[in-house]
Amino acid sequence: MPRWERRKVRRPRLWGYGALVSAVGMSVFVFLGPFDDTLSSRTVLAVAGLAVWALGAAVQMMARRPGRTA
Repeated sequence: MPRWERRKVRRPRLWGYGALVSAVGMSVFVFLGPFDDTLSSRTVLAVAGLAVWALGAAVQMMARRPGRTA
């Protein structure tokens, strides 16, 4: 990625947690819950994996903002 496209991460530890949560959510979506025609437990796993992935992406976006100052 070009240098001018990168954004500053102000809280790298929070960014790492968000990346981990995103990876787990996408893994659950891809490997445990492929979509099929009927509503089944696998479909619920797929939707849950997408929700966890979105949560991880939100945490990564929060990592770009400055934290609270004491």
